[in-house]
Amino acid sequence: MHQTLETSWDDLQMEVAQYINSDVRGLPFHMTTAKPLSGFVQRLKGKQGRFRGNLSGKRVEYTGRTVISPDPNLKISEVAIPILMARILTYPERVSHHNIEKLRQCVRNGPNKYPGAKFIRQPDGTEISLMFSSRKRHADELKYGYIVDRHLEDGDIVLFNRQPSLHRMSIMSHRARIMPWRTLRFNESVCNPYNADFDGDEMNMHVPQTEEARTEALMLMGVQNNLCTPKNGEILVASTQDFLTSSFLITRKDTFYDRASFSLMCSYMGDAMDPIDLPTPALVKCTSLACSSNELLFLICDETHYACGPHLSSCWIWYIIDGSRVVAKKVPVQDEIISSSGALDCELISGQLGKATVGNGSKDGLYSVLLRDYSAHAAATCMNRLAKLSGSASSSCPTWKIRDQARYGYAPLYCGWQIRHEKKLTIDKEYGQCTDYIESYNSGKLELLPGCNRAETLEAKITGTLNNIRERTANVRVSLFSNPSSCSLDWFVHISSIECSFVKFVSEHWRLSLPKVCMKNLNWRNSPLIMSQCGSKGSPINICQMIACVGQQSVGGRRAPNGFVDRTLPHFERGAKDPDGLLSHDTSFSHRLQDPGSQRLRPEFLYTGLSATEFFFHTMGGREGLVDTAPCFKEVHAALRAMVLGDLCAMTRQVKTADTGYMSRRLMKALEDLSVHYDNTVRNASGSIVQFVYGGDGMDPAQMEEKSGLPLNFERLFMKAKATCPAAEEKSLNTEEIKKIVNEMIEERLPKSTMDLEEECSEDPPPSDTPSKKENLETFDKSLKSFIERKHPSSDLMLKLNEGQYSGRIRKDPQLVLVFLETCITRYNSKKIEAGTAIGAIGAQSIGEPGTQMTLKTFHFAGVASMNVTLGVPRIKEIINAAKRINTPIITTALQCNDNDIIAKLVKGRIEKTLLEQVAKSIKTSQASRSASIVITLDMKRIQGAQLSIDAYTVKESILQTPRMKLKEQQIKVLNPRKLEVVLQADRSKLHFEVHALKNKLSKVVVKGINSVERVIIVNEAKEKDPTRKKLKLLVEGTGLLSVMGTDGVDGKNTTSNHIIEVQQTLGIEAARKKIIEEIHFTMSSHGMTIDIRHMMLLADLMTFKGEVLGITRHGVQKMRDSVLMLASFEKTADHLFNASVSGRVDRIEGVSECIIMGIPMQIGTGMLKVRQSVDCIFWFSFEDGKSYLIHECTCCKQPGLTRKPWELTEYKFHLDLEHLQSHHWIGLATAT
Repeated sequence: MHQTLETSWDDLQMEVAQYINSDVRGLPFHMTTAKPLSGFVQRLKGKQGRFRGNLSGKRVEYTGRTVISPDPNLKISEVAIPILMARILTYPERVSHHNIEKLRQCVRNGPNKYPGAKFIRQPDGTEISLMFSSRKRHADELKYGYIVDRHLEDGDIVLFNRQPSLHRMSIMSHRARIMPWRTLRFNESVCNPYNADFDGDEMNMHVPQTEEARTEALMLMGVQNNLCTPKNGEILVASTQDFLTSSFLITRKDTFYDRASFSLMCSYMGDAMDPIDLPTPALVKCTSLACSSNELLFLICDETHYACGPHLSSCWIWYIIDGSRVVAKKVPVQDEIISSSGALDCELISGQLGKATVGNGSKDGLYSVLLRDYSAHAAATCMNRLAKLSGSASSSCPTWKIRDQARYGYAPLYCGWQIRHEKKLTIDKEYGQCTDYIESYNSGKLELLPGCNRAETLEAKITGTLNNIRERTANVRVSLFSNPSSCSLDWFVHISSIECSFVKFVSEHWRLSLPKVCMKNLNWRNSPLIMSQCGSKGSPINICQMIACVGQQSVGGRRAPNGFVDRTLPHFERGAKDPDGLLSHDTSFSHRLQDPGSQRLRPEFLYTGLSATEFFFHTMGGREGLVDTAPCFKEVHAALRAMVLGDLCAMTRQVKTADTGYMSRRLMKALEDLSVHYDNTVRNASGSIVQFVYGGDGMDPAQMEEKSGLPLNFERLFMKAKATCPAAEEKSLNTEEIKKIVNEMIEERLPKSTMDLEEECSEDPPPSDTPSKKENLETFDKSLKSFIERKHPSSDLMLKLNEGQYSGRIRKDPQLVLVFLETCITRYNSKKIEAGTAIGAIGAQSIGEPGTQMTLKTFHFAGVASMNVTLGVPRIKEIINAAKRINTPIITTALQCNDNDIIAKLVKGRIEKTLLEQVAKSIKTSQASRSASIVITLDMKRIQGAQLSIDAYTVKESILQTPRMKLKEQQIKVLNPRKLEVVLQADRSKLHFEVHALKNKLSKVVVKGINSVERVIIVNEAKEKDPTRKKLKLLVEGTGLLSVMGTDGVDGKNTTSNHIIEVQQTLGIEAARKKIIEEIHFTMSSHGMTIDIRHMMLLADLMTFKGEVLGITRHGVQKMRDSVLMLASFEKTADHLFNASVSGRVDRIEGVSECIIMGIPMQIGTGMLKVRQSVDCIFWFSFEDGKSYLIHECTCCKQPGLTRKPWELTEYKFHLDLEHLQSHHWIGLATAT
C-alpha cells in the first residue's frame, strides 16, 4: 500500500510537471503518449508560441494579398488595386458637408456594386449592415457625424509590403488606383526597395483605418519621402532595367525625331494636364528635327519651371584603339544639364542616360540632384515621366527603332569563326603557361610565394592563370564599347573566388589580335552589349560567358577537388592525363595540382551549350554561395556525389539565409529601443545614454550628400550658387575679407540654429549638451573654411598659378560668398536627425540587410595566397557575438624600420613560434641499463638563414621554462654552442617508454617566439603602387597582441589586431569600440557594400557602453536590458518568466517589445510626443475655519507662498483671509470637508 502510494505520488508529480513543461526527460514508459503534449512552456516559447506568434506579431484585418505585376504608367506613389479587392476592403469615412452626397451614393450602391459601402455606424454605436436593409432609406437619413464603411477609392492611403521585410523600405505607403483585373500593379521603379520581381511574387496590402494612421503613413512611409535608403543615403527608388535601356537608346547623339514623333513622345510622358512648349529644333534646314537633349528638357522641366536647371556629372569610360591595343580611359566627361542665361532650357551636353545618371545606388545621379536641390516631388515627377516614356517607346512606337534594338534572343549571342579561333589560341597559350609552372615545380625552380609551400604556390599560380582567361576575354568584350557609356567602374570588379594579383602574365597574342577580331564582330546594336552598357542588366563577364568562354570554375577559392578516387567525376578514367580527366596517378595534393584544365576551365560557352561534365563543374561553382564549404571539401564531395546520383535536394544546404535571418533578429532586438531625444542624446527605453550625440554630429544618414558620409557636397553647392548669383560690380574681396565674412556668418547663424548659446542654456546644462554641439560646429566650421581656402588660394599661390589652373577658383565678390554660405548653413541645419527617430532599428536593418548579399567566405591578402581572413556573414557573426575565439586572428604589425629586409626578418624571428624540431639537425637517443640520454644537435645554417638568435644555451632555458616537462637544470648539459644533452634516469621497465615520450615532447618545445603565434609573413604593402618602393609590415597569424607590441623593432602605436576581445584586454574599451567600427566597415567594404559609419558607431557604442564588450547574444542582451517581457520575447522565454516570478520583478513597459505586447503606443517616433491640456495651477489650502478650499492661482496679485513652483507646494498650509481671496477674483472656489 505504501509503495503504491509513492508510485501514485510520483505519477502525480510527473503529470503536474508536464502540465507546466511537457518536455520532461526520463518519463516512465507507461506515461508516454503517442500524441505529443503541449504544456504552458511549449505554448509560450518558440516562433509559433504566444510571445512571438500572437503577442509580438498579430494577425490583422483590412488586408489583402495577391500576385504583383508591373505597370509603368502608374506613378511611383500609386498602386493599382483590383476592383474585386476594393469591394472587400473598406475605410470608415465620417460624414461631413463635403462628402455627404458621395457617401449617400455609396450607401445606395450597397456592398456589391462599386463604389459602394458595407456598414453605417451611428454616433450612439449602432451599426447598420447594408447587405439586407433598405439602402435608399438609410442614404436619405444619413447625417453629419455618421461613419460609413465605404469601398476603397482612388487616392486612399494603403500600406504595401513584401516579405521578407529586411529593412524599413520593405513597407511603404501608396495611393490606391482602383483598376480591373486581378493583380496588384505598381511602377517598376519601386522594385528595388521591395526587392521584388514579377516571376510570381506576391505582396501584401494594408488599409489604415483612422485619419491619424493615414497621415502618419503618408508623411513617414510615403514613397516620395523614402527615395533614399537610410543605410547610406543613396537613391534606391530609381529607374531600372527597361527604363535604362530605353533612356540609353533615346538619348543617342545620332538620334533625331520629326515634329510628329517628338510631340507623341512628349504626350506619352505627361498626364494630359501639363502644358507642352515644344523647344527649338536642333536642325531647321530641310526638315525640323529635335534631338535627345530637347527631349530631356521636357523630361526635367515640368510646370514648376526651375530658376536654374540641375547640374550633374558622372563617370564615363571611353574605349579607344591605340594602334593594336584597346585602352580603357576614365575621362572627365560630364553630363551637364544646365540652363543658359537664366532660361529654362535644360540640355544634355554629352553622353547618354544610363544607370550612373538615372539609376539607383548613386549620390550624383539625376534623381539625387533633383531631390536635394529641389524637392522629392520634382524627383518623383521626373521618374514618372521617364517610366511612361520608356514603357511607351519600347512597346508602341516602331519608328524610333527602339523596340527592335531592345529585343533579346539567341541571334546576338552568335560569334564568328574569328572569335572562336582567337579564343582557342588564347586558351592554348594559357595552358602552355600552366605547363611551364608545372615543369618549374617538378624541377624545383618554382619561386615560392610568401607563406606558401611549393604545392600551394603551384595551385595558386595555375588557378590565377586560368581565372585570367575569362577575365581577359571579358575585357575584350569591354573593348567593344566604342561609344561613351554611363556605366560605372564596377565593370572591372574582380569576380573570381580568389584574388591572384601576383599573376601578371599577359598573352602577347591576345594583346595584339583578339581585340581587333572582337571589334569587327559586335556593333553597338547588339542587345546584350546595349544592356551591359546602360547598366540595365548584365556585365562584360556575362557576355563573355555567353559568347566566348564560361571560364574557370572555382570552389572555395580552388579548382574543383577530387570527389572520387584519383578523379573528379566518374566519367573519367582514374589518373587520366587528358584535359578531360585528372593528370595525377595518386591522391596526394601535390600530384592533383598538375592538371591545368581538369575540365574545370570551361572552354565552351552558353550559346553552344555545356557537356554533362561541364554542367556538373559549373553547378559546383554556382552552389558555392549556398553551401558552407568552409570546414573542408568533404561536403563538396558529398554534394557532388548526390548531384551525380540525381539527388539534387541533398546537394544544397541553405545555411546562409538562416544565419543572416537570426543575426538580423538579434541586432533588431538589441537596438530596437534606441532613439534620439530632444537633448540630442541617444538613449534606450530605461533612459541610459548610449551616445551623447548620434553619430558624433547628429546628422541624418539618409540625407548625407557625400559618399564618405559628410553632410554637404560643397563643390555642388558652390556650383549652384555660382549659377544663380549674377556677377556683381562690387569690389573684389581679398583672402582676409573672405575669412572675416565666413567667421561672421558662422558665428551669427550656427549657434542660434543649434540653440547652443550659453545665455540660452540654463545655469547648469547637461554635460552632454553644450560641449558636443560645439565639437560638431567646429567640425563643420573647419570643413567649410577648408573648402573656401581651397577655392580661394593665398596671395603667394595666386601669383604662381597660371590662367588654366586658376579658372576653377571662386570669384571674389561678396554676394557670391554670402549666397554660398547661406546655402551651406541652411542645408546643414535641415539635415539634422529628428528627435524620436528610431535610429536603433534603422541601424540594425542597415547592418543586417546587406548580410543576405554576402557570399564570399574569405579575403585573400594580395601577394599572400595562403593568408586568408574570414569575411562575410561568419565574420559579422564573430564581431557582434564578441567571440573570444575567432577563426583567423591576424595581428598587423608595423615596423620601426620598414624598409630593411634583414631587420624585418629579425623581428619576424622574435615573434614567430619556432619549435625545436624546426631548428634541430638531429635528435638522437642512447639508452643504457638504468639511464638514457637525448642528444640534440642544432642546424646553425638554418638558424642563421632565418636570422634567429638561438644556440644551445637558449634552448636549455626554453626547455626548463616549458611547463609539464619536469626536468631539472642538472639533467640538461650543454656540450657546445650547437649541441646539448638531456639525461633521463628511471626504472628499467619504464625507461624505454619515457625516453621516447620525452623525445616527442622535446621536439615540440618552443625555443623562440610567442607561443600563441602560428606564423609570421613579411609583406611589402607599397609594392602594388610602386614596385621600387619598400614599406614592409608583418602579418602575424595568432594572438598575443601585448607580446607583439612589446617586441623590439615593432612600432606598437601602429600595430593592430582583428581580435576585438584581445584589443579590449590590451588597450581598453575605447580601442575595442574603434576596432568594432573598423572591422564591420572592412567586412562590408570587402563585399562592395557601403554603409553609413553612424550605424556602425551606434552598434559599437551599444556593445561597449557598459564598460565591457557585450555580444549581441542572449547573455549580452540580458546585461543591456532588464525588461522581463522583452527578454521573454527574445529567447529562453520560460526561464525569464520563472526567474521574474520568483524574484517579484517589475516591468515598467517602456521598450518597444513590451509596448507591442501590451498593445500600447511605444515611446519612440510620434509616440514620444504627448499632447497635454494646458490648465491653471490648482491647489488645496486649509484655513482656520477647518475647511479646505480648492482654488486657482490669483491672477492679479501674489500672496506669500504662492510664488513657489507648483511641485513645491504639496502639503503646505496657508493662513489667508478668505475675503481677500474672494475679492481678488480667485476662480473655481470650492469647499471640501
